[in-house]
Amino acid sequence: GRCAPLFGFKFGPDVRITPNVRFSPSLGIASNTRDGNNSSLFAEGEVRRELSKGFIGAGLGVWDFTHSDTVAPTLLLDFGLKLHQAANGNRLYFTTEARSFLDKTDDVPNNYQFWGGFRYIWR
Repeated sequence: GRCAPLFGFKFGPDVRITPNVRFSPSLGIASNTRDGNNSSLFAEGEVRRELSKGFIGAGLGVWDFTHSDTVAPTLLLDFGLKLHQAANGNRLYFTTEARSFLDKTDDVPNNYQFWGGFRYIWR
């Protein structure tokens, strides 16, 4: 694995499936802070269960689809803690995400990713 610090950003719609289940397809970029040439574009689809104080979710994605030598399918697990809910339904969460690269399941200690940040959902 490249094991360099990343700074990431992703965006996408938040689609209601049931009152407590959401689907969130997204596109994102993970900027490599050590070697910019190894920055990655990615796409994911996540199903999330809304809870009273946050959410828990899982999904599948494709990582680094702009570099044919390192493109990889991924498994995503995430969770969020609700920090604020506005009267109009907008929400701010503190989130953590974990990914495993499914083409490297025999080398998980060198091919995983964790990150955290904020998710803002406009309703």
